[in-house]
Amino acid sequence: NLLLQREISYDPCHHHNTVGPMAGVVSASMPVWILQNKTYGNHSYCTLNEGLGKVLRYGAYSDEVIKRLKWIENLLAPLLKQALKLHGPIDLKTMITQALQMGDEGHNRNRAGTSLLIRELAPYIIQTKFSEKEKTEVLKFIDSNDHFFLNLTMPAAKCTLDAAKNIEFSTIVTVMARNGTEFGIRVSGLGERWFTGPAGIVDGLLFPGYTAEDANLDIGDSVIAEIN
Repeated sequence: NLLLQREISYDPCHHHNTVGPMAGVVSASMPVWILQNKTYGNHSYCTLNEGLGKVLRYGAYSDEVIKRLKWIENLLAPLLKQALKLHGPIDLKTMITQALQMGDEGHNRNRAGTSLLIRELAPYIIQTKFSEKEKTEVLKFIDSNDHFFLNLTMPAAKCTLDAAKNIEFSTIVTVMARNGTEFGIRVSGLGERWFTGPAGIVDGLLFPGYTAEDANLDIGDSVIAEIN
């Protein structure tokens, strides 16, 4: 009803210096990573990765999904915020470079990046004022989810590419994104205009009992990792 009454509006994440994996839902109550391009001063944002299984970014909606989102809001994000305050800013450019040299490609494979992030933050997570049980819970959650680092590589790419937008006569592609219906790009010298076409069909492995006819068209902002 709220949607039909236009009390809730939709807007692409890219219109707000933000990227969202898969369905890309970002609402006002969701904690986000904040990245800064220190050379050019611009910022980018991304939610914290929910893990695998039934999650909002895959279109799931249930008590289990809401419970995990509230856990992220009430424990994971505050604990990481406190750990980062103790640690200081993380040099993601160096970390991503190292992850690539270890076999990650920054999009679908993020095991090295997630491992490096845990190694960087673990000593400071331990120093936070949260209980031992809560700290253990957070470390286990990050460790169990190889895709946790994806929500940092995506905004890192966004933060890098946004510095190259709106350059007169430049033909550099600064954005690629899919919304499950269309595939869109933006070109530096052509401002905020979107150039769109049909979203692609995903050619991948399917769970038993499903066929290509059951699959959704390509979706999500994570393709920005392929531009860098």
